[in-house]
Amino acid sequence: ATSVSRSAAPSPAPAASTEPARPATPPRDHRHERLYVLLEDPQNTTALGVIRHLCELNPGIQEIILVLKDQNGKRPLRLPFRVEISPELTKPLAALLGEQCVKVK
Repeated sequence: ATSVSRSAAPSPAPAASTEPARPATPPRDHRHERLYVLLEDPQNTTALGVIRHLCELNPGIQEIILVLKDQNGKRPLRLPFRVEISPELTKPLAALLGEQCVKVK
């Protein structure tokens, strides 16, 4: 009987101690993430067209910020549509522009 009470007593205690820890770190809210896409050559109309097409294929609720780089520095532009940030969008963008040019924040 003592071995049963020993195995029964420790199991509720860890379950009780782990339950409060879960709400302390809430799951990440991906709805408020933004996709930043750096275009180092704003004159590259082909890349701009591909970016727009990829965005149209991945509609969603997250903002996309196109960052144009020129001799004066970087200028962020919030695009007038929203996207679903997923590998289906970010992988082709990274292949087109480079991994360093596609960031989710």
